[in-house]
Amino acid sequence: MNARLTKRSTTYCLICLLCLAGAAKGGVPASARAGQDNTIHTIDGDSDAPLWRVDLHPLGYPFGDSKLQWNRSLETFDTVDFVSESVVVATFVTRQSVPGIQRRDDPNRVRPYLLHAIFLDAATGTVRKMMDWPSDDENAGVFPRYDGSFLFFSMEHIVLYSADWKELKELQLPELQVAHSALAGIAESPSGKILMLHINRQQSALCIQVSTDSLDTSRGACTIPRQFTVSDDEMAASDYKITNLGYGDSVYPLKAGEDAYLVEIPPFGTPGSRGPISRILISERGKIARVLCDSNQIGGCWVPQFASNEFVVVYGMGGLSLLDLRGESNGRNSVFEKNFDSNQPWIDPLGRPVRPSAGGQRFAVALNEAVGTESIIDDSVLTRAVPSRGLSSGDLPAVNADHVEIYDLPAGRWIYSVKNKRNQFKQIWGLGLSPSGSKLVIDSGGVIQVYALPPVTQAASASH
Repeated sequence: MNARLTKRSTTYCLICLLCLAGAAKGGVPASARAGQDNTIHTIDGDSDAPLWRVDLHPLGYPFGDSKLQWNRSLETFDTVDFVSESVVVATFVTRQSVPGIQRRDDPNRVRPYLLHAIFLDAATGTVRKMMDWPSDDENAGVFPRYDGSFLFFSMEHIVLYSADWKELKELQLPELQVAHSALAGIAESPSGKILMLHINRQQSALCIQVSTDSLDTSRGACTIPRQFTVSDDEMAASDYKITNLGYGDSVYPLKAGEDAYLVEIPPFGTPGSRGPISRILISERGKIARVLCDSNQIGGCWVPQFASNEFVVVYGMGGLSLLDLRGESNGRNSVFEKNFDSNQPWIDPLGRPVRPSAGGQRFAVALNEAVGTESIIDDSVLTRAVPSRGLSSGDLPAVNADHVEIYDLPAGRWIYSVKNKRNQFKQIWGLGLSPSGSKLVIDSGGVIQVYALPPVTQAASASH
């Protein structure tokens, strides 16, 4: 079984066109703009110097086999994160030698892959614990609960571990073991309390909501785009449609389903319309979906990521905005927006470049370095060009890393920028914030680096 969704490259191109067309129109709709100072303020002049740096290659990280790590579906599984304020976990996959003849139902058979987890002290980088799990598939990973406990996920089961690395409970996943089933995506709420699985089946799709403290589940039929996000209470996804661009009439439209998580919505778009039409849909199970930043403007709504239960970041190659879910639901609830022109660093919309802190105080954004572009003209539609590099990356937060920006929600502003001055993270394979938002961790392909961030009070009062 391969968990990578079919037509992935087509979807990526469509989202790129969606985001780039939005940039040509000025990014976020005018009704969603806020007149705040969005300049990046670097608090620490030595922001490119990490607290510590650990190379995982002596600990088993494979040399020269980046494709194996990429095949883990990095848009789903983090390579690095904080399991608590004091512990960082870094994960990677290795291959094992498998005998020629094995019974599939033999519980003692040798599995072709091992997922390795290295637990590091967040203050010093010293190794606290090393664990590994055999797997039949590269698609395996660790999902922190941010209190020290965590989940191990494979295509067979989910296992809950305590903060002292003891197995507490197991949840079998028989839905992924049947023929014609595939894992389409996983999303974890910023707090780490909810894990949502999206499973494609031959004629339908299934959403499984898992409470990470007990492994209790709630199952329901659903049809959602592959790239979705969840909070503790809600789910958000971008419902977009592209017409007359040679890609067909629709891409992953949201539909109704029995006990659906995202309930039925009326059709949208008009016959003969050009370019992508999109909107962000937010729903609670069993309730009518809310629509955020609904717009017929090209590129009006992009890819969502919950920053907390109250805020969602909407981003694309051309920029991002922060929406307050407690505000109005007609596109006028933007806290801020930031656009990029063709000569500025850009965001990879499929690389999950936006990572929130579990405490809901901050989020980090990984940006790629600016690259050359070419114009794409479709009758009256003029978009910023698809960059010549990075188009096929898709799953890395930043394949040609430029810098990482940190936004502080209580301060209401950008407060930090970690620059790639010394080429210390040419590629960003994973990144994460500590629960309080006081530290940032970056995986540059088996090399883990942690940076200290200023406290909220300093960020709010600093003068520049």
